[in-house]
Amino acid sequence: MSGSQTCRPGLTAASTGTPSKAEEPRPNHKINNPVYTDTLTSSVQGVSQGGGLAQAVAGLVPNLLAVMPDVPFLCHFRRALDVSETNPYEEITRYLSVRRQTVDQVFSTLSYFDAVNFAKRANAPALFSVALRDLTCPPSTV
Repeated sequence: MSGSQTCRPGLTAASTGTPSKAEEPRPNHKINNPVYTDTLTSSVQGVSQGGGLAQAVAGLVPNLLAVMPDVPFLCHFRRALDVSETNPYEEITRYLSVRRQTVDQVFSTLSYFDAVNFAKRANAPALFSVALRDLTCPPSTV
């Protein structure tokens, strides 16, 4: 291949591997475009933080075949602060202990990526797993 012949979307044969601004795909361009992805035959799976992200994808992408979050992290922060006294939740507690006036603002910000809020929108069948003694991903937050 020579010059600017396309070898795959976003890259050219002469490219160093970093797409130019003109070649960068829009967010969700490929996953929402049926030419690239058939969501009826696609599923998502992840472990820990990836499990939380799998839930987020399931809430953002309609008609997935399935979602399989394995001990998902990034879920239900308020509940996690109540039941876990370890990091990363302890870090939030320490932050709020000296900034008590920011509690609502902190939880509002956390809600933007709390998997619980994405899971409410998901319509794919799901298979969850939890570790009953997990302090980082407490079962009651899943």
